[in-house]
Amino acid sequence: GERLTTHPLSPKGYFILLYPNLFVSTEKIFKTFDHHLPSLQASVPSEALIGPNNLKPVTFSCYPQLQTLEDTLLALGIDHVYMTGTGSTLFMPFETLKEADYFNNELKKKFPDYFIHLASPVSTGTRITEISPKRTVPADK
Repeated sequence: GERLTTHPLSPKGYFILLYPNLFVSTEKIFKTFDHHLPSLQASVPSEALIGPNNLKPVTFSCYPQLQTLEDTLLALGIDHVYMTGTGSTLFMPFETLKEADYFNNELKKKFPDYFIHLASPVSTGTRITEISPKRTVPADK
């Protein structure tokens, strides 16, 4: 099995979630990951605030537009960009609501067709603080 470790997060700060309307094949990501596992383990960068996502380099190699998107976000002045699971949702942490709100508005202008949400963590998960009218959240089955 997989070896997972917990990473404690304090329930403070804010996150912007950005889904670029890009389907990512989880099967493709894991097949690529399994095939390149030895070389990938040495190349995963340390991501200080939240920790590394070992699948990020694989997903970015299979879907280079995500690397381009991350580069754009960093060039806009966002300090840290993370990816959920196999992607393609990216998320960015912010310490203050003022900073998060600023980037939330800027990203919505720059990427009007993307699903972008401002969220704040709670002790049992993450609470969405804004819902875009462009996309509905599906009900759990």
